[in-house]
Formats: sequence, C-alpha cells, structure tokens
Amino acid sequence: MKAFSQGFVIRMYLLKIFILLSIPVYSAKYYVDVAGNNSNNGSIGSPWRTLTYACGKVTTPGDVIHLDAGTFNETARADLAVGVSLEGAGTDQTVIN
Repeated sequence: MKAFSQGFVIRMYLLKIFILLSIPVYSAKYYVDVAGNNSNNGSIGSPWRTLTYACGKVTTPGDVIHLDAGTFNETARADLAVGVSLEGAGTDQTVIN
C-alpha cells in the first residue's frame, strides 16, 4: 500500500508541474520617450513621456518599461512595482535625472 501512495504522490506532483508549464505566461512591454505624451497608450508607436507615469500604470509582474534614448528629467518619485522590469537604450544613451 505504501508503494502505491508514493507512486500516486509522484504522479500528482508531475501532473502539477505539467499544468503549470502549460499555462501561457504573457508579459507586456511599455515604452517611454522624451518626445512621448502621457496621454498615449505606452506602445512603441505611442510612448509615454515620463517614467513616473509609466510606473503608476505598469503594475503586472513580468511586464517591462523600456526607456528610449534621451535624458529623462523626473520631478516626482517613480516607484517601480514588484516584478516589473526597467530597461533602457544603454548606459550612455538613457539618463534619468
């Protein structure tokens, strides 16, 4: 009986792993550009203007905020949500003041 229950537990564990790996994981990328506008939707073609605004909108873990090249002069605190990533065009190209 003990061997049967151990085998059952292992099969159930493997089933859980299979189900978790089968669930699609979606993440979105949002864009911020010095020439953008906070009334835009944050897409690559309609980027937001400020990092502060983007941080207030993007709160889903796995999502990414991309800062295009330029100098971003932020006047308010930008709190990045847990699990959200921040990326830039490069250390010499993206500056946050």
